[in-house]
Amino acid sequence: MRAILPLAGALTIFATKSVAGPVGSACLSSGRSPSQPLCACIQNVADMTLDGRDQKLAARLMADPEKAEAVRVSDSSRNKDFWARYQGFADAAGTLCVPG
Repeated sequence: MRAILPLAGALTIFATKSVAGPVGSACLSSGRSPSQPLCACIQNVADMTLDGRDQKLAARLMADPEKAEAVRVSDSSRNKDFWARYQGFADAAGTLCVPG
């Protein structure tokens, strides 16, 4: 997993980047009425923590909770490795993007 920027620097980057990317697009179309700044922040965390292949899979999981559960409980080492990276992304996004 890529190192996460210090919080202050990360927040500056999040404020200036766009939603463009598979995770940000999935966030906007999630039907949960997310804001564009929140989805941009989540996309930027994805850019820091997930490679392009993982981002595409993460976007599919955001759109399909049943698929997410299937990946989470899978015995496949590939899925287990992805899930660990996905959890790191989710934890970082929760810390950096969701106001406490």
